[in-house]
Amino acid sequence: MLITANNIGFKRDGRPILSQVDFSIQKGEIVTLIGPNGGGKTTFARICLGILPPDEGEVVAQPNLKIGYVPQRLRFDKTLPMTVQRFMRLRQAVSDEAIGVALDE
Repeated sequence: MLITANNIGFKRDGRPILSQVDFSIQKGEIVTLIGPNGGGKTTFARICLGILPPDEGEVVAQPNLKIGYVPQRLRFDKTLPMTVQRFMRLRQAVSDEAIGVALDE
């Protein structure tokens, strides 16, 4: 098994989103989660990836397992894109001259 989810349960604002979900993926399998909007697919994926902790049950993954994940919606900081000047000044005051030198290098 690459990853196994046992008896997963998750609540949001006291409302059950997932209840008693069992799931496993074996090497070589291709898995697709399908279902209606609001059915808990994204929540379940996040639990399996370790992004969200389940309220019930456990997820066990093979040691050193690498999983690629692209979220359905990306939330970017509204300050992006960021200019070079703003980036270099995030941690300390930097002169325009020092920024120019860094860019030249």
